[in-house]
Amino acid sequence: MGNFTYLVEGIEEVERHSQLFKYIRGIVNEELGIHYGVAKASSKIIDKIKEKLNEYPKNYYSYVDGASYRTGNFPFKAFGKTINIHFRYCNFRDKYYYNMGVDNLPTWPNGFKLSTLTLSIDIHAISGNIIETTLTDTVQHEIEHYFQETKIGKSFSEDDPYYKASRFVKDYYGSNDEVARRVGNIMYFSQKCENEAYVNGLYALLVKNYKEDGKPTSSVIETSPVYQGLLQLRRDKEWLIKNKNNPQVNELIKVIRNEPPKGMGVNVSVNGLIKYAEYSDNEIIRRIGKAIVKAQKDCNQLNDLEPTWWK
Repeated sequence: MGNFTYLVEGIEEVERHSQLFKYIRGIVNEELGIHYGVAKASSKIIDKIKEKLNEYPKNYYSYVDGASYRTGNFPFKAFGKTINIHFRYCNFRDKYYYNMGVDNLPTWPNGFKLSTLTLSIDIHAISGNIIETTLTDTVQHEIEHYFQETKIGKSFSEDDPYYKASRFVKDYYGSNDEVARRVGNIMYFSQKCENEAYVNGLYALLVKNYKEDGKPTSSVIETSPVYQGLLQLRRDKEWLIKNKNNPQVNELIKVIRNEPPKGMGVNVSVNGLIKYAEYSDNEIIRRIGKAIVKAQKDCNQLNDLEPTWWK
């Protein structure tokens, strides 16, 4: 009986996945205003990092076997300002050492910091081959944040209380705390600034894949961080609906709301988070659809043959 239940759940999951993908395809006639400068700057930064890698000495961690690393920085001009690109390049001997050691690497401040105009990027490689998908998505994501923050003159990570609360919940309580992990993920991934940046990462992956193979496939979308993040957002929302009366959930909400012993001053509620997740779900789907169209148009400029990978 248990195996039968498992099979039924598996079929239902496939059906939900199919319906989600069908909905995304259904809205690809809309436009997306992905800023050309973001894509161009991201591509140039990636090329510059690769160009400068060997200028920095190779080092080794005493407690991470089979891995070497290089760190470096260089100035880069984007959107009228000069920012500092600060990177770490970790190369693992092979996939075995990567799987064994990647989680043991010292923490790296991956992200953009407006107050110091510093973009920190963590790069991983196996046998000297950079994991390109992660690098492309990360750089495009963070440059999009830089573009967003430059436009409004405010840092999400340093000034926005809701953003800081989402990061605090995820980082302070740790991934082993299911309540904090799910609530923190809803707060983090539902924010417009984050899902817009993730969608920009998808756009970069689609264009990169088309340039390399000439025929992007739907697997690029399915394996992208934004698509996987959307699926996780849905799972977390359904979990929260089922556990809205859980005492641990309500205790965490009290901490976020500014109640003793250590408040954060953010006005949230369980029902509010559920509605926020539902609204963001629809917006993310629309942005994914728009990114597909934008990538299609840009790829068509590279090749007269119209790609049909979403049909």
